Formats: sequence, C-alpha cells, structure tokens
Amino acid sequence: MRNKIRFLKNLVVLLVVGGLGLLMYNKCSASKGNDGLKLSDSPLHVESIRKIAELATISFKDEVVADTVERYKNDTEKVTGNLAKMNDLEGLKDVLSLSTVKRRLTLIIKGEAKVGFDLTDKNYRIDQNKDTIWFHFPKAKILSVNLNPMETEVFQENGTWSDWGRKALMRKAKTIIEKDIANAKLIQKAEHGMDEVLRKVLRDERKILIYYE
Repeated sequence: MRNKIRFLKNLVVLLVVGGLGLLMYNKCSASKGNDGLKLSDSPLHVESIRKIAELATISFKDEVVADTVERYKNDTEKVTGNLAKMNDLEGLKDVLSLSTVKRRLTLIIKGEAKVGFDLTDKNYRIDQNKDTIWFHFPKAKILSVNLNPMETEVFQENGTWSDWGRKALMRKAKTIIEKDIANAKLIQKAEHGMDEVLRKVLRDERKILIYYE
C-alpha cells in the first residue's frame, strides 16, 4: 500500500513537471517564426535589451586606503615644527626622530561601483538575416562609483585638516577604486556576462555575433 502511494505521488510529480515543460515549450515556440526569434524596434524590444544589460551589470564593493602627506620644506621648518609637537604625546616620536612629516591624514574608505552598459534608444544596433543576428553595443564601462562617508574610518590624523582636504582624499579613493576595477578586468567580465545572458535569452538557432564598439 505504501509503495502504491509513493508510486502515485511520483506519477503526479512527473505529470506536473511534464505539463510545465510542455507549457514552456509552447511559449517558446509561439515566440518564434520560421526564421527564429523576430527582433523589432518596438518599445518592448528596447526595454527587453535594457533588462538583459541590467542582468550583465556587475556590482563591485571595495575598501581602499587613501593617504595624504605634507612635509616640511626645509631643515629649519622641520626642527621648529617637531619642537611644536612636544606638547602632543602622539607627536613625541616625531620629535625624537626629527620626522620630515609636517602633517598626515590616512582614511579607510568603503565604496561600491557598478560596471555595465549605458544603453539608450539609439546607441546600439541590431542587424539580422535568416542565418545571422548581429548585435552592436557600446563598450561596457563604469556606470557609477559611490563612496559612503558614514563608513569612512580615520586610520591616522596628524595636524589640522579642512573639509577640502578630506574631499580631496575621497576623490583619490574614487580613482583607486577605478584602478582596482581595471585590474580585476570587470569591464571584460561585464561584456562576457552580456554575451552569456543574451544567448540564453534568445535561444535562437541562427548564428549570433556580438560586438562592443
């Protein structure tokens, strides 16, 4: 009896899976004509391409150390400046070593970047015939780099620093993140992701060629 119930359950599962498969097949078949998927420049088509581009977008979180140092201009300024630090316990080691550093600010900055495609209605092109589909997309690029001041940590701070000095370090951190993106080859990875997603979504029997220009 127990085996019979198990058999009936398995049969129901197979029927459900088979029904879903048939439904998906009919849906895919209905979207194709004799020459494969019909691509048009309708608003729905444009929005679909944008959604595909969003799927290929890479989010990249980074934590960088940005540092700025101002040094004494000459030996006289170095001696005078180090003597002025004697009242500061933190600066006492600079006095003993006659440090050349007048002041220093080191921040640990967290940021998040997005790498992908900026697609508008007219900056990509699709050509096709019965054998081949050609996609011409703009190259992937850094879409945004957002720094979070609330999560910024002060690792080291000597001397007085204005808001302008801190903002300059934030700009420096943005440049470092952009270099990290280049080193990680995220531009190439986004384009590779676009290739994979586009081919999976189309499921077209024709040859698909994708160019980034």
